[in-house]
Amino acid sequence: MKLVFKILVPSLILLSAIILPYILSYRDLRTPLPFVKLAYSSNSTEISFSIKGSLNIGGSEYIIVEKTSMKEHVVYFVEYGTRRIFYLTKVDDKQYLGFSGIYTVLWFTEPPKINDTVPVLDYYGVVSNVQDNSFCLKDYYGIDLHYEKIGSVYVLSRYGELKLKNIVLKNEDLRREPFTYILIVSLTATTVILLTDIILLRILRSKV
Repeated sequence: MKLVFKILVPSLILLSAIILPYILSYRDLRTPLPFVKLAYSSNSTEISFSIKGSLNIGGSEYIIVEKTSMKEHVVYFVEYGTRRIFYLTKVDDKQYLGFSGIYTVLWFTEPPKINDTVPVLDYYGVVSNVQDNSFCLKDYYGIDLHYEKIGSVYVLSRYGELKLKNIVLKNEDLRREPFTYILIVSLTATTVILLTDIILLRILRSKV
């Protein structure tokens, strides 16, 4: 019995060490957005935005957005309803979400009314046209932004010369992938460790 206990305890510790990082890194991929990636391009620019999941903090939902271009790669957090962009900051060894003063242009949760003034990036824009499934607005610099309704939100389809070239819609099975991956890792690690324990136990008992 002591022999079994000596083998079992280290095995459980090893199993926990293997599985714990995956559990801690698990993020909820369920978001109210109907897409997981937006890719834009013009004659000289290519930029994409990938949705990496969401966080619920204090009753507010923050969408995790990964922005990728030739010049930068950055991850930030967008408060779903307000469209406010937050960045992760560290103060006194503690991490906080700090408001950047910038509003995303990627989506609107509902269409604004004609002549409404809405926050766009670090300035404001004026709504110039509203249709059933689309609307336009003009930003501070006079650049036109066009939005098309996809699912329950209005997605940026054109920003000046920058046009939406590709959109990857959300797959409902996507929300199950992280849990499935953790389950596979857990079962594989458990099987390998148990088989190793059985072999070690037989070897040690044969020597007693």
